[in-house]
Amino acid sequence: MIMATLEGDANDQELLALAQGTVVPHLSDIDGVGSVDVVGGALQQVSVAVDRNALLERGLSYDAVAAALRANNVILPAGFVAGTDSVVPVEAVLAFSSLDALSEVAVPLPQGGTVPLGEIATVDVVETTPTGVNRSNGMPAVGLQIAKTKEGNTVAVSHAVLDAFEELEADLPEGVQIEVVQDQAEFIEESVYDMVLKGVIGGVLAVVIVLVFLGSVRSTLVTAVSIPLSILAAIVALQVTGNTLNLMTLGGLTIAIGRVIDDSIVVLESIYRHMAAGERTYTAVTRGAREVTLAIVGATATTAAVFLPLGLVGGIIGELFLPFALAVVFALIASLVDAVTVVPALVRILMSRGVTVHAEEGRHGRLARAYRPALEWSLRHRWATLGVSAVLFIASLALVPTLPLVFLPDSGENSLVVTVPARPAESRDSVLERAIAVEGLLEDYPVESYQTVISGASGGLGALGAVVSGQSPNSATIIAVFDGSAPSEEVADDLRARFPEEIEGGGDISVSAGAAVFSSSAVNVTVAAESPAAAAALPEAATMVEQALAGIEGLTNVSSDVSESAPAIELQIDQQAAAAAGLTPEQIAQAVAQLSGGQQVTSVTTADGVLPVHLALTLGGVLTADQLATLPLRPDVTLGDVATPVEVQRQTTLTRIDGRSAATVGGEIVADNVSAVSLEATEAVDALDLPDGIEVSHGGVGSDIDQGFTSMLIAIGASIALVYLIMAALFRSWLDPFVILFTLPLAVIGAIAGLWVTSSSLSINAMLGMLMLVGIVVTNAIVMLEYVTILRRERGYDVHQALVEGGQTRLRPVLMTALATMLALIPLAAGFGGSGLISAELGRVVIGGLFTSTFLTLLVVPVVYSLMDGLKRRFARVPRTDEPSQRLTLGEGDRS
Repeated sequence: MIMATLEGDANDQELLALAQGTVVPHLSDIDGVGSVDVVGGALQQVSVAVDRNALLERGLSYDAVAAALRANNVILPAGFVAGTDSVVPVEAVLAFSSLDALSEVAVPLPQGGTVPLGEIATVDVVETTPTGVNRSNGMPAVGLQIAKTKEGNTVAVSHAVLDAFEELEADLPEGVQIEVVQDQAEFIEESVYDMVLKGVIGGVLAVVIVLVFLGSVRSTLVTAVSIPLSILAAIVALQVTGNTLNLMTLGGLTIAIGRVIDDSIVVLESIYRHMAAGERTYTAVTRGAREVTLAIVGATATTAAVFLPLGLVGGIIGELFLPFALAVVFALIASLVDAVTVVPALVRILMSRGVTVHAEEGRHGRLARAYRPALEWSLRHRWATLGVSAVLFIASLALVPTLPLVFLPDSGENSLVVTVPARPAESRDSVLERAIAVEGLLEDYPVESYQTVISGASGGLGALGAVVSGQSPNSATIIAVFDGSAPSEEVADDLRARFPEEIEGGGDISVSAGAAVFSSSAVNVTVAAESPAAAAALPEAATMVEQALAGIEGLTNVSSDVSESAPAIELQIDQQAAAAAGLTPEQIAQAVAQLSGGQQVTSVTTADGVLPVHLALTLGGVLTADQLATLPLRPDVTLGDVATPVEVQRQTTLTRIDGRSAATVGGEIVADNVSAVSLEATEAVDALDLPDGIEVSHGGVGSDIDQGFTSMLIAIGASIALVYLIMAALFRSWLDPFVILFTLPLAVIGAIAGLWVTSSSLSINAMLGMLMLVGIVVTNAIVMLEYVTILRRERGYDVHQALVEGGQTRLRPVLMTALATMLALIPLAAGFGGSGLISAELGRVVIGGLFTSTFLTLLVVPVVYSLMDGLKRRFARVPRTDEPSQRLTLGEGDRS
């Protein structure tokens, strides 16, 4: 959650003591803090290195020396002295006060007598790094890694920790300070601020549309009220259902802003139209609201219903976007309630004096008159209209292969992570040397700060222990944070090119740009042995896969966890020889382990404080198998007499999947078209002629894309089915909803074109925009055709007249709602203020799809409705009459 450093005018020992004794206890008491890990700094300890040969010559053992040290550094109760009014306890104290006192400890010999410890051991103060290595901006420091509890709020806990840092700095020595390297809450707060700002700007733009179309400040205020009311009601609903305000729920509320005003616009426009026709305010309010209630209920229900399948698909898609969907649905339901209750009441209060008609008629009358000829032409040339729409739809589908395909966009954090891997048996100092070289290259870029961490390696494991165990110190990780002027991906590409050329052994150093939590751009290939006999071929197969992936452009940091091996020494024990010498395999292993593992046995008080005393054995720098064979186990027995030390190469990582030996090969995609690189990698691996008995499976981002897009397509299909059922109930017809569904391919035209024109990627966010379009674009058709149905059923219009009259009447609310939604999404689609999980692609898809569907709906939907009506008449064998019905003006005979 937070990475910080303790640094300044103090040595490593003082910094570590401050961190462990002052900082960690203070931070651990903060509510919500789960753990505080310390990395870096140094400790002093006393090393007692006992010569193995000297012990054997005197018949001593490791345990005997340890017992002597413990026995001479004790505090023992020695009774008590009874006074007149109290009892005073007496303690016998024998404590080491110096290294000289430690060296003079008398170690009892088996045959009698003693030997000073200094004759058989070297006593010295040494420095250790038990918590790893940490460097801040090129200087040694102590790192603090603070993590919150599972239930903790990231922002709240972060603020509490930052406040604690200010309190702690007042108690720290002069010249020592705490520097925050990375704070996850800062990114969250910036993203939240950006999301709220986009929502506010979008809401203002949506309200402006109402003012432009209706030209009335009072009517604009009526619709503007619906935005805060709907959003506040949605927030309350989120809290009641156990959801929090986070990036996903805020993103849902931001998306909903353009849509929550739609219901109010439709109701207001209907009331406004009745008032403009001369009706009294109360009559206009009741009739106007009732006339569109069914339409807005259906429109809101369809928009909300499209999100229901999103919570049923499961996996990362369901977990990630369900809070987003709930936020949108709650806001839509609140907007519907507001539109049928608050809006009519506000109109009755604020617009009781009626409306000014002449300005509205002069402007919008021309708009309706300009639309009518186009509608009339489309109805006369129905097949030509459908043909043009079909050509546009096919042309848009042809653009899909040209779109880059990714899973999730980058979260927008301007940082990168450099990993310096430890080679087999490579020492920590060697890894640190290469990491420092990387730090030197980072100085050439506008880096705000960087932190180098090598953690997890045991400070007590010596060189021999590393060789015997086959382990090596951990890799170094460098986290660099840039200022806003440096795109981290460009820096990452530059560093990848420089590492092999400017750093010795830098070819295996990897760089990852960005720090998106959910974003995935990795290629993972699992190579498994189908049988134990085939396991021997795993290294060869993994190498073949690694070479195939390394040759793919756009794929970097390719590595295999089986291709690397480390030297190890295998002790092949001769059971009969060991038994003859009176030794067990366990005793032999323990004797070897004592050469590298130091055990704390006591402590000593020095001028630097109380230091731990670690006891270890030495044998003159044993490093090879031949030298190890000379290790004396007893005065007349060496290790070579009972075992054969053999130098071998041992894999540093062993992987088993479903009980089978396996290896993993992976790389990171740095190209824009993630799917294309992933597909190329899959094809390259599948084309290999691998050894018999080797099975390959693919994972990584390619698998994520397949599963994610499949889930989204299932959700879209289920949403379309739900929308159809709702519309069938609304229109009381199984055929009429098919007319409205024709708006969906019209939306696809603009959605794909919007991505193509803006050079955007087709991602899960874009697919989420497609899902939203299913509910949004049918709204316009519902608003139009619901009124057409009223004209035909209740006012006696024929099909042609109803379509022309309905289209002209509902032209204004259709344009107002569509433009309000599109303008509300412009800040998101523009992508200002950074990106995030709710990215610009979603806004661009919705805007593009809504733009084409709106204008094509005004022409294509009436054409399809006309064709469907003719089809129904033909199957129903109802004779068609061309005699026009009597047309009624607005306000006359209105029974809606």
